[in-house]
Amino acid sequence: MFVCEPSRNMHDEPTLSLVMHCWLYMSSCFEYRQCALFAVQALFQNPRDTPPGLKELAVQTVTVEILCERFVDNLRQGKLVDRALEEEIWAFFQFATTPYPFSLTFTHAEVYNDISRALTHQLHFGTEQWTSDIFNISHQIIHHMIITTPSAEKMPRFTHMIRSSILEITAAGIVIADRKGLEDWFGFLSRIMHTLSSSTCTDTDCAYVDTPEFRTATYRSFEPLYLPFRSVLRDADKIKPSVALVLWEELAALLGVTEAKIKERWRQGRQCGEVHCQNRGEDVKTLACIRCQSIYYCDKACQRRDWKNHKPNCMKPVQPVIGEVRAAS
Repeated sequence: MFVCEPSRNMHDEPTLSLVMHCWLYMSSCFEYRQCALFAVQALFQNPRDTPPGLKELAVQTVTVEILCERFVDNLRQGKLVDRALEEEIWAFFQFATTPYPFSLTFTHAEVYNDISRALTHQLHFGTEQWTSDIFNISHQIIHHMIITTPSAEKMPRFTHMIRSSILEITAAGIVIADRKGLEDWFGFLSRIMHTLSSSTCTDTDCAYVDTPEFRTATYRSFEPLYLPFRSVLRDADKIKPSVALVLWEELAALLGVTEAKIKERWRQGRQCGEVHCQNRGEDVKTLACIRCQSIYYCDKACQRRDWKNHKPNCMKPVQPVIGEVRAAS
């Protein structure tokens, strides 16, 4: 029925209920589930053909709590990537970005955490051709969640988002957007920076106000990401000027994060000094550079990768770091 031209006879309550139940309850492994996702698309893709209140009526056929619960379950259990993940998030997008009050349920249920995990899975196991669109749709959902949160709840909610993996996803998002000449995720980063510098904001009604909790959460999330993503953005900047790199450095300055402080903390903790090391941690055994004994590596591979950076400073006395060297944990 959905392969034919969509018409208003699809908008009755029994049809909506059928579509919603097929989408939410059909296993992601079932071959016909894509038809259910196509049905959602057929119903809602063209706002001009959508009667007022249709999305609200569709949600009422399953309840917003069930929609939220089943969407999260599908993300967690399906391990979706590429087209399957894009279609799943696009279907949810239709309900998560509406002006109706029920969309706040998704924010209160912290669905952004599950979307972040799904995006991380896409980065590791998906293909680049799908990743950009998936990140674009997800950014719009998370952006809507922030701006529609009531003012009294905004900073606690924003802080909770930062404590999750949302900043890591934002970093990946601005790399993708920068590469494609888009602005996805730049707004999220700018909102963080605006909050950190809220003392200079002239809008007396602005709900984005810096708090010790927000600043601490942002520092702890950003500090481990600063050097690895700066390296990626600098490589991109060699090809064309990178707007993302400028924003990244501005955020670091607002937080007082510097390369010297990070590397000194690694040195004091005898942690691997290679920027992109995936094994760095307090429990990982390391060995000092044989020549200078002032930097540590977890293995020879990390030492070889870092030699270009370390060579100019090898055998030089360790310079004192000005300012507090903070732990990232």
